Amino acid sequence: INCISNSCNALRIPYLDLSDTLARASRYQRLRFEIDPHYNEFTHKVIGEYVSNYLQNKYSLKKNRNYIYEYLGQF
Repeated sequence: INCISNSCNALRIPYLDLSDTLARASRYQRLRFEIDPHYNEFTHKVIGEYVSNYLQNKYSLKKNRNYIYEYLGQF
């Protein structure tokens, strides 16, 4: 992880290490689907909230209150 983090820092690419966040989340609920290794809906929500908070705090971004969320379902 340090190698990736160092490379991203050198290239000025934001890098988020989610390992601790996902480890804490895994105490409450399964992170992957039972039949395959892909992250499930719960994990995507945890990651989305973490990234959203990071962007809001680091770059002072705010949610656009006029934005309409639409659930498109599985592709």
